[in-house]
Amino acid sequence: MRDELMTVWPADGLATVLDLGCRDCWFTAGLPGVTRHVGVDAWPDALALANQKAQAGHIPHFEGIQAEALQFCEMTASGAFEAVLAIDLLEHLGAMPAAILTGEMGRVASKLVVVWTTLGMIEQGPYDVDGRQNPYEQHNWGPTPNFFEGIGWQHKVYPEWHGDRGGAILAWLSR
Repeated sequence: MRDELMTVWPADGLATVLDLGCRDCWFTAGLPGVTRHVGVDAWPDALALANQKAQAGHIPHFEGIQAEALQFCEMTASGAFEAVLAIDLLEHLGAMPAAILTGEMGRVASKLVVVWTTLGMIEQGPYDVDGRQNPYEQHNWGPTPNFFEGIGWQHKVYPEWHGDRGGAILAWLSR
C-alpha cells in the first residue's frame, strides 16, 4: 500500500503532516521532508504505540493527540497543515460523518489530502489488535468511487486489494 500512496506524495515531501486515525503511524513515519508530524487517534492504545515508536526515534517530530478526527479538525485552523491523511479511517465512520470529515480535511490542508479506504462495505467488527480490544475497528460504511467523484477528489480503485474480502480506494485532493 505504501507504494500506491507514494504515487500522490510529492517527491520533495511536505513539512507539516496531520495523520488522522494514526494508530502507530506506519505510513507517515518515513515521509520525506516532515518537520512537524501530528498523529490523532481516538483509541489511547494506538497513541501508546505511536509514542513508543517516536521515543525510539522512528517517528521524528511527532506529537500524538487523543481525539476524534472530526473534532480535532473542527478545532484546527484552515491551512494549518500542508498535508492531511486518513489511512484506513473513513470506513469506520458513516457516510455523513465521512462527508463532513473530508470537507474538514480539505479545509485544514494547504496542499494535499490523501485517503486510503475500503472499496464498498467490507464487514468488520471490533477486534483485538496486539491483544487489546479496539472498538474503533468496526466498519460502519463502504465508500465508493461515486463518493469521491461527488466531492471533486481524484481517486484510483484497487478492486482486489483485500483479496476475496474486496478492494480499496486511494483518493486525493491536491492544490
